[in-house]
Order: sequence, then structure tokens, then C-alpha cells
Amino acid sequence: KGGRYGRQEIEAILSYLYGTKAFESVTYRISGSEAPYAVIFDCQKGQTNEFGVGVHLDNDEIVYASAFLGLGTRKLSGPRLLSEIKIGNYPVLNVEGSYKPKNALPIVGIGLMNKYMQENGASLSYHELYSRLNLFLEDARLVYGRTRLGLSADFTPFNSMIADEGHYKSWNLKSNWLSAFADIRLDTFNDGYFPTRGFRLDLNARYMFRGYRKGWSEEDSGFLPKYFIGLSSLSAALTAGRFTFLPLVYFGYTSATMSIVHPTHMMSVGGLVAGRYVDYQIPFIGITRGMRNHYGYLLSPQLNIQFRLNHNSYLTARSGLLLDSPSSFAGVFSMESNDYAFGLEFDRKTVAGPLRVGFSWSERNHFGGYFSFGYDF
Repeated sequence: KGGRYGRQEIEAILSYLYGTKAFESVTYRISGSEAPYAVIFDCQKGQTNEFGVGVHLDNDEIVYASAFLGLGTRKLSGPRLLSEIKIGNYPVLNVEGSYKPKNALPIVGIGLMNKYMQENGASLSYHELYSRLNLFLEDARLVYGRTRLGLSADFTPFNSMIADEGHYKSWNLKSNWLSAFADIRLDTFNDGYFPTRGFRLDLNARYMFRGYRKGWSEEDSGFLPKYFIGLSSLSAALTAGRFTFLPLVYFGYTSATMSIVHPTHMMSVGGLVAGRYVDYQIPFIGITRGMRNHYGYLLSPQLNIQFRLNHNSYLTARSGLLLDSPSSFAGVFSMESNDYAFGLEFDRKTVAGPLRVGFSWSERNHFGGYFSFGYDF
């Protein structure tokens, strides 16, 4: 009351109301024949709960299914409960409870994630249960993205390994890590898979101040604070006719080695989806199956050129450069350790998610092919 509101301020309020996800539609009107006028927002209430299922096929995990249930997730305020389950080669169960205040205070939440990891090869069979407990605060008013700060406790309560050197199997909570983290995402893309305008910026940082890993034959108790940071930037920089140019830059740094921390805490490169298997996974067209661990500094500039064939079909040319150095950031430009790759991909929108079929070539892995069908989760 008594304020002055222009179009920019009104549209900011509209964006915030949409960002709450509590309304199906939001419109506004101005009432009165002379000043002072009244600005009236008409909000159509939406559903308060969410439910969804999905199936995904690709040449990496072959097939996996997912389901999620959200109770109260679309309410303006109050308690919320979100549960997600993924069934496949890497099963995941995630349960998260939070409370959203009525005012501008942040969302307060707690989450528990359990992941079963396995690797079966000719000389190695590895199985593990990995758990993470999060306490977090989340910005409740950010429209285009999310900001989350918190504390994590990670555990590996079960390990089993069979290799040529011997056998190891144990139930214990001795392998554990405590850390503080920050996850920030800004996303203004007009389409999550085939954008023509907007940008996406992700910042992930973790400070691990305590850690203890029970190893193959002995317990490694020597631990110094470890740092992890990941930064990625993707933008629809230019759209000319049916062409959209999508430059990407990925940067990562970790001071940890796998002798003490868990592979989840390492930087990894590979696949088509960022963060699919581990926290700091960078997608790279040259490694379309599996992933490769790195430590130290890593930089990967990439460029995708997307051509719209028709309303639902696209042809995408992909390229990328992978630079890393274990000792210094300047070392990534020495070109002593690098990889470069190119790829050509056909994409099509479907009601069940995008269909992708592509071929790639990299300096290290040479020719390869891949396919993917369904939404990424």
C-alpha cells in the first residue's frame, strides 16, 4: 500500500508467484478509475502433491526406472516430504523432509540418500552401500534456480571386494567423512534439453574437515582438510535461424586422492549427464560410457551447435577439449595431458523424453557410438 509499481516490479512479483510452484496460473489486473489504483493478482491454486514415474534406456546403464512422490512440495508454506527411488545398475533411494516458512526465511531440511554401487569385471568384483545425511538451508524465494548450504555426513556401511590380491568384506561405520557444502544453480533456459535462449550456471563447493577410510588391508587415519569445487557455465549464446550455438565451460578442482576419500568425492569425466554417478562428474563426448577419475585441476571447454530440422527433431554437432593437471592450474595449459573429441548426434523430442543417437571420436578412445531414450534422472 502506498508504493509505486511499474511493469518491471509487477513482472518480478509474477515470477516469484510462479516460482513457488503453488499456482497453476497467475494474472494481474488494475482496478480503479483514478489514482490510487489497486493492483490485484489472481492466482489459481494448483496441486499440492507430486507423483511421477519414468524409464530410461542408454548404452551405459542399459535400462533403469525411477519414481518420485512429493507430499506438500507445491504448498506456499509448511512441511514437505520428497522421496525418490531409482532401480538399475546403481540403485538409489533418496528421502528428504523440509519445512518452508511463511515469511522470507530459508527452507530448513534434512535428507538421507542411500546408493548401491557395484563393478563387476574380469579381475575385480566390487559392491558397496554408500549413505549420505544432509542438513541444509535453501533459499525459498529464488525463481530461476536454487541455493542450498549445509552439512553432510557420509558413510560406507558395507564393502565387498574380490580381486586377484584377495578378498575383503565388512559391515562397519569406520569409513566416514564430515563436510560443509554449497550448491548454487541459476537457470534461465527456455527448454531443459533443447534451449534457444538463456543460460545455466552451477557452482558446487565442499570443504571436508574430517575423514576416515578403512582400506584394503589397513585403516588410513591420516587426513588433512580436503577441498572440492566445481563450476560449469552453459549458455545459448547465439541463435541464427535454425542454428543455436551452445558454448560450455567446466572447471573442477579437488585436493583429495582416492586413498583417503570416497570415489564419490573425486572429480570424474565421462557420460552425457553432469553429476549422474558422482558429485563432480563432468560430461564429455569423448567418454560416452563409464567415467575416468581425476584429481588436481581440470578444465573442459566445449561447444555444441544445434540445428533444428523440424519442430521435434535436431541435429547436434558436439566438440570438447579436456585439460588437466595434478599440481597447478597453469599446468592445464601445458598440453602434456589432454584429450579432444568430436561427435554428431540426432535428437528427437517424444512424450517419453528425448531420443538421442550419436557417434563420437576422441584422441584417446577413437570411435564410439551411443544412444539414449527418456528423461535424465
